[in-house]
Amino acid sequence: KTVNRAPLRGDRHSRCPKRRSRRPIGLTVAYSGRAVALNSSFVLLLILLLYYCQNNPPSILQGGAGPRKGPLHFIPRTNSAMLGTKPIRTYVYIDGFNLYYGLLRGQPAARWLDLEAFVKGFLPERYEVARIYYFTAKLKAYPSSIEKARRQGIYLKALEANPLIEIIEGVYRLHAVSLPLADDETRFVRVLRAEEKRTDVNIAAYLLKDAFNHQADSFVLVSGDSDLTAPVAFVRKVAQKPIAVYDPHPKQICRELKRYASYYRQLDMESVQGKRLPEQVILPSGATLFCPEHWH
Repeated sequence: KTVNRAPLRGDRHSRCPKRRSRRPIGLTVAYSGRAVALNSSFVLLLILLLYYCQNNPPSILQGGAGPRKGPLHFIPRTNSAMLGTKPIRTYVYIDGFNLYYGLLRGQPAARWLDLEAFVKGFLPERYEVARIYYFTAKLKAYPSSIEKARRQGIYLKALEANPLIEIIEGVYRLHAVSLPLADDETRFVRVLRAEEKRTDVNIAAYLLKDAFNHQADSFVLVSGDSDLTAPVAFVRKVAQKPIAVYDPHPKQICRELKRYASYYRQLDMESVQGKRLPEQVILPSGATLFCPEHWH
């Protein structure tokens, strides 16, 4: 006896298509050795942000880009009209290692730098410095760098005595790598390479946080690191806040930062001359710090 049955879904003789499981469309990336799934909303948001940046050149924004003659006025006109003549609240973000390699590396006497005097030296009087973030990483006290780490520790403690300054620390790592010899590229030697980590990420995080929370009327970045181009562009384009970039490399222009900043200027050695901390710095605890002998 023949029994007629209804075709089952997925049967190769049936016309009913096999049901497929619905999975969210997304993207899988590798992070710290693990696979991380990004959902479709995140991917779509990322695409829209990239599209926005590519289709909105800096020329459409108020304030323009690049260096200007005369006094510094990087506040957009609309904001300037609202602010009137009152002081302009300004937050400053200093890339410590970028400043060191740009202006201080060959000038031991300039390393005992008073950051508040340094910043106020290139900003007009109307710009009121409300906060100075100093981004750096503590050196490891290896046998070859014990004295350097000691001098840096004294300097950081001296900076902390100023209530305007907040130190944000990254990570300083030393690891062995193989590099070829200069006179024989077929021979390799093992050397120690020092790397500073997290500084650019910390700068971007603090800069974006403060800009979108309206912590200040204007923002100043002291760095020539092109990795900070994206946060600078977002502060100016998305948050609609004026941001000036002071590049501590007098002989090398960072064209990416110059393009997206409201104002761009290269600093020279004159910007750090005569901006030293006192020879003796008294801490809130009453202890006294002295400038390291190597920095006189």
